[in-house]
Amino acid sequence: MNQEQRKYLSLLAEKFPTRQAVCTEIINLAAIMNLPKGTEHFMSDIHGEYDAFLHIMNNCSGVIREKIEMIFADVLNDTEMRALRTLIYYPKEALQRLHSEGRISPKWYRETLRHMIEIARVLSSKYTRSKVRKAMPKEFGYIIDELLHALPDEDGNQLAYHERILDTIVGIQNGDEFIIALSALIKRLAVDHLHIVGDLFDRGADADKIIELLLDYPSLDIQWGNHDVLWMGAAAGNEACIANVVRNNVRYNNIRILESGYGISLRRLQLFAEKTYEGTPAKAMVKAINVMMFKAEGELILRHPEFEMQDRLLLDKVNPEKGTVTIDGVEYAMNTMEFPTVDWSDPYRMTPEEREVMDDLKRSFCQSPQLRRHIEFLYAVGSVYLKMNDNLLFHGCVPLTEDGQMEEVNFFGQFLRGKSYFEFCEKAARLAYNTGEARYVDFMFYLWGGPKSPMCGRVVKTFERSYLDDKASWKEPQDPYYLSLKMPDQDAASFSLSSVFIFPGRTVLTAFMAVDSETSSGQPGVRNPNYGKIRVLELPRSSNIPGPGQVQGNFNSYGEASQVLNLLSQQGSQVIKGNLLTLPVGGGLLYVQPVYVQSSSGTQYPLLRKVLVSFGDKIGFADTLQEALDQVFGGDSGATTGQEVVDGDSAAANDTSSSTDASGQPSAAPSADPTATGSPGAQAPSASAQPSTSASASGSAPASSGGDPQTDLNAALADAKTAMDDSNKAMQSGDWTAYGEAQTRLNNALKRAVEAQKKLGG
Repeated sequence: MNQEQRKYLSLLAEKFPTRQAVCTEIINLAAIMNLPKGTEHFMSDIHGEYDAFLHIMNNCSGVIREKIEMIFADVLNDTEMRALRTLIYYPKEALQRLHSEGRISPKWYRETLRHMIEIARVLSSKYTRSKVRKAMPKEFGYIIDELLHALPDEDGNQLAYHERILDTIVGIQNGDEFIIALSALIKRLAVDHLHIVGDLFDRGADADKIIELLLDYPSLDIQWGNHDVLWMGAAAGNEACIANVVRNNVRYNNIRILESGYGISLRRLQLFAEKTYEGTPAKAMVKAINVMMFKAEGELILRHPEFEMQDRLLLDKVNPEKGTVTIDGVEYAMNTMEFPTVDWSDPYRMTPEEREVMDDLKRSFCQSPQLRRHIEFLYAVGSVYLKMNDNLLFHGCVPLTEDGQMEEVNFFGQFLRGKSYFEFCEKAARLAYNTGEARYVDFMFYLWGGPKSPMCGRVVKTFERSYLDDKASWKEPQDPYYLSLKMPDQDAASFSLSSVFIFPGRTVLTAFMAVDSETSSGQPGVRNPNYGKIRVLELPRSSNIPGPGQVQGNFNSYGEASQVLNLLSQQGSQVIKGNLLTLPVGGGLLYVQPVYVQSSSGTQYPLLRKVLVSFGDKIGFADTLQEALDQVFGGDSGATTGQEVVDGDSAAANDTSSSTDASGQPSAAPSADPTATGSPGAQAPSASAQPSTSASASGSAPASSGGDPQTDLNAALADAKTAMDDSNKAMQSGDWTAYGEAQTRLNNALKRAVEAQKKLGG
């Protein structure tokens, strides 16, 4: 027995001092192993959106709805089940509304409590009684325990006892409080464990409220995202992280979280900005913190050449006389030369006034009690990665070489890759906050935006987006994607790493690569023989198949799409374009990009509104992937996408998950038969491959009213705004039938608006 084993035995002996104690624990654990596995709830990219987060937490991602339908399918109608769901999700608000409408009676209380007790009883069946008791609200724990475990007996005594408890609850007017307590218990039992896979923070305004809600959550873990690490670095005193946090929140008008949430005053920054820069106070603050951010980043990057972020040193690449900046050998015109604090002979040195502002911000971040409380919570329950129940959880990426091997990095004299790199990152993050050691504090900035950071994995183009109008400079290098796809020499779709290749100086596509990443062969202990196999579709040098940058430009300039998206933006919402995916299909390459719309009020959760598809020189733009593919391929594409709306259920319409083939494997592409071979260096798909039938991408729109086009446009926009508001309200209440109806009205209104705008010459 080695020393490590002795330590474990010593700890066990302290907890279980006698043979009987050991036997009792073994019996207990053996019994627990026979219970059903508890439900795990996974959430990611919350981004400070409190309302959306709260709604998902309250409905447990559909678990409660599923249980209600299972238990009461033959007892309650759809309206009654929907009302019961809403009551459990939002008990205080629902009770207030029902009281105001005069719909609550003693009979209603008894029936509702019976239904809720039955739901709690079903949910509690997968746990031990001790665990259920611990989850019960203390003020009602004894009563709920009795109700959950009241069993019928020969004389009916237990039933009478049960009913007497309910009568007393109603009689003493304690029904509302008991319903609220039962709702909390049901939600607690519906989810056994919560996984937050990164990015509680971002441009959303209420990350502090989300963390406050999570502080008392009984069982959860968090995997840090780059936005989380950014705030963690700021709390550790990293000036580059501080400037990025302030910039992000000032830029998106989320000052509340800084000043009210964490007590971080921006007064000194505001006074300095108003004195130094032109524009409104808000715009002046953005200009000021932008320059300070690039200076702080520059100083840090110069201190650490091992970070390999020298390409982000751009202030010294500015030509102040010409008003240009040179990036990767290309000269771009700057959209402003308002840099009153920059000494072009030493551009990364802060002025004394900037230093005073930064020192003030640094003190505020490091001394904020509430921020410290929240950051210490992230450290206590968080990590870079977690292995749990055969799942590997992390937010971001595993740095890989182009051939799919784990890429080696060198930080502070340590050569790292894969698991060792992840563990180093976590150790560095903890040392940064706990010890304040300078090199680890600096490393927090690398975790935020470094090109090989497991939490970032991209080049952040903040400078280009701030000072250059040429959007070609904004493009961030595309990381490889993991998809389930079928390459030309494969019989079925498989989980694969894919990437595109473009020769420097060219914009057309050079090659497409996929690496088989499916480890399982379907037999226990036997690895898939094709795991790691690389398949390359190499295009001839003479081909003109557009690359991702060209396709994105085509999408951005596509007339009908730009019209509709502009109209959606006019409704007080933000249009968000998703990842552009490249897929080999039918002897060519298919590009797919989802388009989301995020409301400026209400739930503020991005919803899939449109899909853009490109194949050859054809572009499709429609409400669903199915419809967009049909436009491109001239009618019926033959694809099954899983996006069809069923019985007005918008959840189906907004489902972005892949379809499945006959084997049950996800399929990321239409079921056309590619003609190219899949071996390295194989013949490429034809660069001139086109759909066999001419397709119209115009879509259909109802005829106009025949009146004044401007009047028609105004009416359509008003109807669209009403429909969008109704959609948000329906989503908040969980009324998906109403949501589907509102979505139909929204689409019709947008088509009318497009038609009217065309008549106006727009």
